[in-house]
Amino acid sequence: MSNKRNIMLPFLIGSSYPAILITFLYTGIAFRLSGHPSDVPFEEMAWIVPPLIGCAAVIASVLIRFYKISIGLTSLIVGGTLGLIMSSIGRFRYRLPTKIFGLRNKQSIWCIQ
Repeated sequence: MSNKRNIMLPFLIGSSYPAILITFLYTGIAFRLSGHPSDVPFEEMAWIVPPLIGCAAVIASVLIRFYKISIGLTSLIVGGTLGLIMSSIGRFRYRLPTKIFGLRNKQSIWCIQ
């Protein structure tokens, strides 16, 4: 029972609404300023973002508890990996740089290099 609690508690805390509020605010503000692209399913992000952040919280808690890695290093590892995953989804799945900022595909590729 204790192992299930050690996994479920960080997942529930990490995927809760207050934990993802900044992500949704940032995306919502960007869409409001540039106009909501009709082919980007903004509603789909509510199904993708919380589980990703919840899984990152579980990985971070496992690294801290069982592998005794410091909180700072764990934040760098898990946060950096999660940031790369989220930016890759936005960049390659939804093509957000071209839709929000009006960049052409070659310009947006140049920006991430």
